[in-house]
Amino acid sequence: MRYREKNTNLRSLFERIICKAQLKPWPKLFQNLRSSRETELTQKFPLHIVCAWMGNSQAVAAKHYLQVTGYGLHGFFSMEEHHARDLASYYDSLVVHRHHNYYYGRAEAELTGWVEYFISLLARVFTQAKDEALKLGQSGILSDPEKLRWLDHRARVVLALFAKKDSITAKDAAETLGLSNRMMRILMQQWIEDGWLTITNTSNRSRSYGLSASYRQFVGNITET
Repeated sequence: MRYREKNTNLRSLFERIICKAQLKPWPKLFQNLRSSRETELTQKFPLHIVCAWMGNSQAVAAKHYLQVTGYGLHGFFSMEEHHARDLASYYDSLVVHRHHNYYYGRAEAELTGWVEYFISLLARVFTQAKDEALKLGQSGILSDPEKLRWLDHRARVVLALFAKKDSITAKDAAETLGLSNRMMRILMQQWIEDGWLTITNTSNRSRSYGLSASYRQFVGNITET
């Protein structure tokens, strides 16, 4: 293939493709792609394993590639939960011009509404995070087993549902978290792949989920933080 030839400039080709899509090329194209992927992998796998796959040392990863994502909260509070509670306001904030085609209206876009929405949302999220941190600071935090430390806030909330029943549905979890059923199904599929959730009823109309054997021991002993 011609793209594998030594004299092929993939960076220039990549930039032309991005510009053709009417987007602006970002700095350090390939380094930032590598950085994003390495950061994603370290959220699921140990750093030394990821570095072996990527071909760089842990020191190089820490200095040049790893990023702080999700505002450093690792899912402590997700934006999706807040969007879902007031979808009308969220969608209104996304309307920044009158043209039906996003690309044709960008020059006259009015971003004030979106900026105001985003800043107020961040304020609520971080205020909630501060209040939770203060509460835990006063009551103390028990040391969780390693398996539980991998679970983010949403996963812990859903896991706690199993204290009352052996199986749950996507609707049960969606109502608890304030998410749409579609978003909840996506999350639950990810949790199945992570190994702590299993499908107990495979029917599309009445699908239900249960805990994997290694996580049943934690029911009733989990903090939703």
